[in-house]
Amino acid sequence: STQHEQSMNKRVRPSKTGYRGVRERLPGFFTAEITWHRKYHYIGHFHSAEDAAAAREKYIEGLINGSL
Repeated sequence: STQHEQSMNKRVRPSKTGYRGVRERLPGFFTAEITWHRKYHYIGHFHSAEDAAAAREKYIEGLINGSL
């Protein structure tokens, strides 16, 4: 099987923070990240999961609109 087929068969784990692309690195510190066209983008670290998720969404909008 190809790498693409294997990745399609992976189980997706639910996020512990409740937001896709946001994870808690240290207690009280959350990072936002995304993989876009096979390239990793670090968005930043934040004091709340909500702030990290909002920043991630804004970053995605910038990628879609071509402003990043």
